[in-house]
Amino acid sequence: MTRYLHRRDGKPTTIAFLGGSITQGAGAVPSQEMCYARKTYEAICERYTPDHGAHVRYIKAGVGGTPCQLGIIRYDRDITRDGAVQPDLIIVEFAVNDEADETKGLMHESLIQKIWSAPNEPAVVMLFSVFANDWNLKDRLAPIGWRHELPMVNVLDAVSPQFRVGVGERSVITRRQYFYDVFHPSNSGHRIMRDCLMYMLDRLDKQQEGPAPKELAPYYGFDFAETKLLDRSVNPFDAVIDPGCFTETDTDLQSVPFDFEDVNTPEFPHNWKKGAGDNPFTMDITCRSIQLVFKDSGSKEFGAAVVTVDGK
Repeated sequence: MTRYLHRRDGKPTTIAFLGGSITQGAGAVPSQEMCYARKTYEAICERYTPDHGAHVRYIKAGVGGTPCQLGIIRYDRDITRDGAVQPDLIIVEFAVNDEADETKGLMHESLIQKIWSAPNEPAVVMLFSVFANDWNLKDRLAPIGWRHELPMVNVLDAVSPQFRVGVGERSVITRRQYFYDVFHPSNSGHRIMRDCLMYMLDRLDKQQEGPAPKELAPYYGFDFAETKLLDRSVNPFDAVIDPGCFTETDTDLQSVPFDFEDVNTPEFPHNWKKGAGDNPFTMDITCRSIQLVFKDSGSKEFGAAVVTVDGK
């Protein structure tokens, strides 16, 4: 893994972070500068690269409140930038976002396989963040890492024992110091997440690197590993689309800052929004499964939609 970081040949190296609100930087102030992703990138550049990161590109794609089910769809646009970027090292952080995943881990393993199957064979790290009630999905997701011998960082194991230190005993950090709120780490918490990742990388750096066992059968499954985004701008399946009355584009979207940016970028901007009329949106497509990304709104004016597949 660290072979990418020690490059002295000047070839570009890309480090990417994909996850939810913690990866977005929630709880860090200011979020873009103090989030664990930025701090980890800076530490990697300082510790491992001969040119202080001059050849290292930083990609941060965290979107609050979203699970790996959305991450596997976002990956092509938010991480690879529609195929223009081939990340070398990718940290995946959905261990506190995937509780409602109906596939119970299969989608997460499919995402790992989708990333891992890229032609440049990127390295993947599974990062398990933690909530203030000492909870994450390590028990569900760690078997994926064990099966494929992936490096994993479980922040719960690092910090939760410190929270239970008794009166009169010395702890490294308290629960109040680590958390900004019940879901997100404070600046101190984000720094500890960085330290956990760097500790893992330091240990890997001292080990002899061998080939990853990619031919092993999945623990849950790879059913969704070939998921691709289809919207107004890309149609990788050559689907025949009749938008009906969905001729407008919704611009009132969740927006987040990527990478080093200080401005927010809207998620799924190339969408279909209902305009005047009642003609249905129809699509003729051949595929094994479909995930429909739809907007969640608390507005009373927001309508409901009936979705049918093959008439059912």
